[in-house]
Parts: sequence; C-alpha cells; structure tokens
Amino acid sequence: MRNYLYFWIGIIASIFGWSVAQFLVVDLRPFWENTNLTFFLKFPYTVRFVIITSFLAIGIVKAEVFLSHPTRIKAGLRIIRWPLFMAISSAILSGLLSALISYLLKLSPLPAFFIRLVDWILIGIAVGFAEGTSWYLRSLVKEELDVQQVQKRLFTSCLMGLLGSITAFIISERYLNQDLISFMLLGGLLGGALSVTSSPSSQPALRAGEGFEPTRSNSESGKNLIRGKLKFANNSRTRKIEEGLSIELPKKGEVLIGSDSEAQIYISDLPQHSAKISIDNDGVWIFPCDTNGITMKNRQLLIEPCINPEEQGGEKLRHNQIITFKTQSNTEIRKHVRFVYYDRFLDPEA
Repeated sequence: MRNYLYFWIGIIASIFGWSVAQFLVVDLRPFWENTNLTFFLKFPYTVRFVIITSFLAIGIVKAEVFLSHPTRIKAGLRIIRWPLFMAISSAILSGLLSALISYLLKLSPLPAFFIRLVDWILIGIAVGFAEGTSWYLRSLVKEELDVQQVQKRLFTSCLMGLLGSITAFIISERYLNQDLISFMLLGGLLGGALSVTSSPSSQPALRAGEGFEPTRSNSESGKNLIRGKLKFANNSRTRKIEEGLSIELPKKGEVLIGSDSEAQIYISDLPQHSAKISIDNDGVWIFPCDTNGITMKNRQLLIEPCINPEEQGGEKLRHNQIITFKTQSNTEIRKHVRFVYYDRFLDPEA
C-alpha cells in the first residue's frame, strides 16, 4: 500500500511542479519581457528543473513524515518544518548545480543525451537526499539518533533516487517524446524507489497495563522482566516491566511469555509456558501454551487454563487489542496481568 501511495504522490507532485514551471516560463513570458526579471527568459530549463525538483522533494518528504504518523497529523505538522526547508534547499542547490554542470558540459563535445542524463541523475539524488534528511531530522526530534543508521539511510535514499532517475531517463529517451509524461514517469519511479527506504509499515509492541503498577503488592507477587534482545520503546536501560512501558517486539520471530527460564517476557506468577507471540509477514499472532486456552470477552483476549487445550488455536492480534493473562497466585494480590498490543507505526507516541 505504501508503495502505491509513494508512486502516485510522485506523479502528482511532478504534475504540479510541471504546471507551475510552465506557468512561470511560458504564460508569464510577456510579463518578464516588460520587466527587468530576465532570469526566467534566459534560463527556462533551470527554472523548470528547480521547481519540479522542489515539488518532488516536498511531496516525497510530506509522504515520509505523514505516513510515519498516519494517526497523528498534529505530530507530523509539528516536525515537518525543517524537513521541508531541507527539501527546498536541496532542490535549489541541485538546480543551480545542474545549470552549472550543463553549461560546462555544453562546452565539451559530449552528446546532448549525456547532459540530460546528468540533469535527471541530479534530480533523483536531490529528492533522495531530501527524503533521507527528513528521516534524520525526525530521528533528532525523537532522540533516537544512530550515526551509522543515518549514514546508511542517506546512502540508500540517494542510491534509490539515482536508480529511479536513471530508469526513468532510459524509458523516456527510448519510448516517450513528451516532457510532461517523462516527468510524470520520473516522479512515479522516484516515489516507488524511495518507498523501499521509507519507515516500516508495522512496528509491533506490547504496552504493560493492569497488574504492573509499581505498588508494594505487585512487587511482592513476583518479578516481571524482559530478557534476551527485547527492549523498551523508550530505550530505557531497565529490564523490569512496569505499567506504561512498551516492549518492542521483533519484526520476525517468536516471543515466549511465562515463568520459564527461557521466556523472553518473564512473569514469575504465570505458568512456565503461558503463551507465545509469533510475528511474520502475515501479522502478529498469539498462541496459548500447555494447558492454557484463549477466550474472547468484551473484545478482550483472556488467556487462562481450559478444559481442552489441544483444541485451542491462535488469535491474530489487532491494533489496541487487550490481552489478559490469569496468574497462578492464590491470593488477591494479583489475579491477572494485562498487556495492550498496538502498532507503533499507527500510534508512534503511545
């Protein structure tokens, strides 16, 4: 779905960019002739290049920001200012650089198609750089900066922009004769290529709820820990599970919940193997273990001992799904613990 959205956003951005450029260069030509603003008359290709690149960069950056906060429009508006500034700046700089390179190449015996190829490559790299930079700026805001990851993301974005622009140029030179259609193809391919480097479409997590409050009774009922490669979404160094903390689940694999020494989510007053969460391309599933079963009560999943555990199957988890585990405690201290499964992609600030 994200690939299609990026593809169409690229096409729409290129159409808007082309329309604005044509309006400035062609429709306003009489106005420029009657004024001292001769830049639009002397360098029409540079004007088109800068405007189309700007619209493409702005469109892709907006897609990257808002598709990373699909349910948090205000959060996207709050952080989009600097990414847009970087997008426009990179487009203007690449446009001026393209004009300079084109001028120098025209003085050489190189063929015209090679000069056009360089221009298209600069568009792709500029848009890729703007997309990668917007992700870097969002990482700064979230205080999740990883230098190696930033370098990799910038390189990948620029590389995909480069490949997208070269592919569009080859198809345009071979089969297309209209500039508008060529730029639409460029926008679509750039959008599709950069969607590969965009944020993942799923970031599963479990948020600890009732039963994990930092009270004396809960601390007396047992230990609650995460183990192995699991970590909390706020990068907390603690391994103790407390109410409100979100546990990041892996993109693929299985997570065992229980009191077993091998359990990644260890809760001492649950059965050794209480449940298993499986994450794959089809989604996130939860399966009861041993003598436990799953029942649905008021849209909540209840995991507790059942009569026929061998007949129990798994349940696919949905965003904001409440999962209740019945404990083995014989007292009234803590009869159950709850998690809320949610997708950080849909709710990044939860």
